[in-house]
Amino acid sequence: MILRTMSANLSQKIATKSRFWGITFWLCFIAQISFAQTTVKGKVIDAETGEALPGATVVIKGTTTGAASDFDGTFEFKTTQTPPFTVVISSIGLQTQEVNFTGSPLSIRLAAESKLIDKAVEVIGQRIDDKLKQDPRTVENWT
Repeated sequence: MILRTMSANLSQKIATKSRFWGITFWLCFIAQISFAQTTVKGKVIDAETGEALPGATVVIKGTTTGAASDFDGTFEFKTTQTPPFTVVISSIGLQTQEVNFTGSPLSIRLAAESKLIDKAVEVIGQRIDDKLKQDPRTVENWT
């Protein structure tokens, strides 16, 4: 009789621990899925030379989530958004480009941006006024 009672108590303890660990596993699994992150990575290169572009800005359109490319032109950042979404790539002196990210690594080629300036600025004048040059206390240009 005592043996049956001990066996029943032991079975209840094992069943309780099994339920506890089963529930804990499923809660962790659900938490992992709900906080899943997408890694956005790729490389930015110059379209003309094929060289890496360090310092190019890569941002998800409409957000502040992003990164700058490193010395090798590569970038990587994590986001909670699920693909597909639009990524905006820009760099000084180069054309801004928008690319649709679907989950695979990006390879971006940025072309040079050229702008024509319509108005020219002409600078006329001297650094030293003629009257100051005639003053005996000033230093003249010695050539």
